[in-house]
Amino acid sequence: NIPQGSRLLFVGERRAAGFRRRFYAASGYDRTQFEDWISKVDDARGFYAILKEKGVTHLIMNPSGIVSLDPKKGELYSEFLSRYSEALIRTANGNLLVYKII
Repeated sequence: NIPQGSRLLFVGERRAAGFRRRFYAASGYDRTQFEDWISKVDDARGFYAILKEKGVTHLIMNPSGIVSLDPKKGELYSEFLSRYSEALIRTANGNLLVYKII
């Protein structure tokens, strides 16, 4: 149950149709907002600041869909998740995770 007024960022997941919340997502043909935003920062705090500026409250993530992230940005994203988010949902097969930005 993601609260009304939330804004979602889809990370590695392009199936956003049907969500009844505002969201940022890309089609299979577009560069994602996630890729654009994380490429602009050098640390987890910078990524957190962008998400706050854009009003993102939750991440919907498919780990297997994050294929083009270079190792340095992968470390940055891992640090961001550990410092600035709280895991809410993990499907049994681990293909979909929901995080709340704290």
